[in-house]
Amino acid sequence: MRVLFISVASIFTVGAILLTIRFWGLSMPVHEFQSEFFTEKKPWLALDVSAENEIPKILKKKPDAILYFNLRLTADQILFVQAPEVFEKSLSEKKFGPENYRGPKPYNYHFEFLKKEFPGIFALEEILKTYPEQRLILNLIDNAQNIHKITVELLRKYNFGKKIIIQSPVDIVLKSIKELEPLWLYGTSQPEVTRLLSLDSLGVLPAASIRSDVFIVPLKIMNRNVFTLGLNEELIRRKKKIMLGPLGSAEEVLQAEKYKVDGYIFRNFSDFEISVEKYVETR
Repeated sequence: MRVLFISVASIFTVGAILLTIRFWGLSMPVHEFQSEFFTEKKPWLALDVSAENEIPKILKKKPDAILYFNLRLTADQILFVQAPEVFEKSLSEKKFGPENYRGPKPYNYHFEFLKKEFPGIFALEEILKTYPEQRLILNLIDNAQNIHKITVELLRKYNFGKKIIIQSPVDIVLKSIKELEPLWLYGTSQPEVTRLLSLDSLGVLPAASIRSDVFIVPLKIMNRNVFTLGLNEELIRRKKKIMLGPLGSAEEVLQAEKYKVDGYIFRNFSDFEISVEKYVETR
């Protein structure tokens, strides 16, 4: 009987603490971050670009489309674009001879060597020169040495600070860049997603700190759902911007459209094209 009483009292105490934390979070003031990036009409439509020659076709279809790039870094400090799943697989297969193989990470190779082996890759700097007015989402995949400094220097050089969102699955990459440029826009790391989902499961999501200016997340990570109705509602309450993706299929697009978000990131041009037509028809 005594053990039962202690168990019930413990559960009640924990519940009361969690409820107090939740109400404390709900009582905190909410401020909306303003940016020129947000002025275009919604929904914002972005496409995951892995080939440079795709860009004119994208912009012809929708001139204000957002270009989403998965960025890697080379040994000679060049940020370049390459579809990560194809690139990582090729490097890990050790297709080079032992005199040239430097492991599975691109930051162990020089750009010219990679360009020769993978002709489709292209440097981010060429994009910044060619499309100076375009909005970009830059997804920094590599936690490479000095990637934060290299990224900031390049974007400062072309005055792109107001036209980009910096995204990365790696938390320290986002934190390091934000220390150098606190007024730029930042997306969401995987550790932040995991933390918010854990707090949501405890019912204390309103008390969580959310560092993202634009909450960017696919519907699933490693086959686990990572965007929920509760998280959607809390982000709206906090006046956070939300973009879902990259979305890899028409089924994922339909699922994403069930939520209240500001935009979508597509992996396939066909899904992007259909959504553009739908957007035009509903205006």
